[in-house]
Amino acid sequence: MNWLLIFMRNGQLVVKSQFFYPLVIFFAWCGASWHWLSGKSFIPWDSVDAFFPQVSFIVDSLLKGESPTWNPLIFGGLPVLGDPQGMIFTPHVLTGLVSGSAFGLWIFDVTTLACILAGALCLYSYARSHGSATAFAALGAIVFLLGGYGTSRLQHVPQIISYALLPILLFTFRNFLKKPNVLNILALSSTGVLLALNPNQVVFLIPFLLGPLLFLELARNPRHLSPWPGLAVSLLLVLLVATPSLSAILETVAHSTRTAISLQNNSSASLPGFSALSLFIPGLFLERSGIAGYWGPADLTEPYLYIGIIPAFVAFAGITRR
Repeated sequence: MNWLLIFMRNGQLVVKSQFFYPLVIFFAWCGASWHWLSGKSFIPWDSVDAFFPQVSFIVDSLLKGESPTWNPLIFGGLPVLGDPQGMIFTPHVLTGLVSGSAFGLWIFDVTTLACILAGALCLYSYARSHGSATAFAALGAIVFLLGGYGTSRLQHVPQIISYALLPILLFTFRNFLKKPNVLNILALSSTGVLLALNPNQVVFLIPFLLGPLLFLELARNPRHLSPWPGLAVSLLLVLLVATPSLSAILETVAHSTRTAISLQNNSSASLPGFSALSLFIPGLFLERSGIAGYWGPADLTEPYLYIGIIPAFVAFAGITRR
C-alpha cells in the first residue's frame, strides 16, 4: 500500500505513513476538544442560547415537512432566511436531519468542533501542496485549531464555520488552478456558496486575509488564461445560489437597531497597531475590560486574537529556509 512504508534502518524497524501527521492533528483536536466531545459540558453562551435553538427549530420544521421561515422561539421571533446568522445553510442542519430524534446539544457541539478539524486538515494539505515540510504543515494546522479565534470565539458558531472555511477555500482554489475541471469548479463554488450564505465579519475580511494568497496563486499559475472561464462560472454559481438569501438578509438588516450605533460607541472595540504585540506575548495588556469606562486592547485582542508565539517561530523558520 502506497500510504504505508516499512523498512529497516540501523537494525531498527521504521514505519512511515502519509497519515501520521494527519493523525497527530486529529489527536491534538481530540485533546483540545475532549471537554465537549466527552459530553461533560456544552459550549456556552451564544452557542446554546441562540444558535442551537435556531438549528433545532429548523430541523424540527423540516422533519415535520414544514417550511422554517419564521422562528418564534428566539426573542420576539426571527425570520430564518432574513437573519444573517440564521444557521439554515450550515453543516449543523445537515447533521440534525441525519441524526433525527437523537439530535441535541452534544451533536451540535461536535459538528462545530468538526468544522474546525476539517479546516485544519485542509490547511495541512494546502501547505503540503506548496512543498512545506510535513512537520511545519502539521504545526500550522494545530495553531489553526488552537488559535484565539478557534477557542475564545467558539460560542459564535456562524463565525467558527466561516473561520473553518478559510483554509478550505484556499485548498479548493489551489486544486482548481491545478486542474480546472468540473469537479474542482463545483468544489470551489460550494465553498463560496457556504461563505456567502453565512455573511459575517470573517467573510468580509476574506479580501484582506486571503486576497494576497489567492492573487499569488493566480500569478504563479503557468496557465494564466485557462482558469478564468472556470472562475467566472464559479462566481456565477455562487451569485445564483446566494442572491435570494442575501436579498432577504439586506431587507432584514435595514430594520436592525445596530445601524444606530455610532462609530464613537464602537471605539472601544477598535484594534490599534500596537495591540498586535499580544499575539506573541500573552498577558502583555492586563485584562481590565470589566472596569467601567476603561478602554484597552484586552477588550478584544487578548481573549479573542491571541494565537501564541509558535507562529512567530514558524515564520522565522520559513524565512531562514528561503
